[in-house]
Amino acid sequence: MTGRGRREPATEIFRTQYKDHDLLKAEPYAGIKDLIRALRAQGLQDRGCYPETRKDYALTLLEHYHFTELCDSPSAAAILPAK
Repeated sequence: MTGRGRREPATEIFRTQYKDHDLLKAEPYAGIKDLIRALRAQGLQDRGCYPETRKDYALTLLEHYHFTELCDSPSAAAILPAK
């Protein structure tokens, strides 16, 4: 098997390992919550999140690290499609 067919099983193995064992090893940048609070104090409105990762992974991380608590409304915590 060559090309794309060989990569798909490897990709699934990686994604399963990452999701089950490594996802929550990622940590927010130091000071990011303070920055968000400061920007909001200056009137910045919630605009959502543009993840560089899969939507389900991003939502798990946002909830785990309590970023959803920094949003004004549930819609503000929405995961938007990557730009």
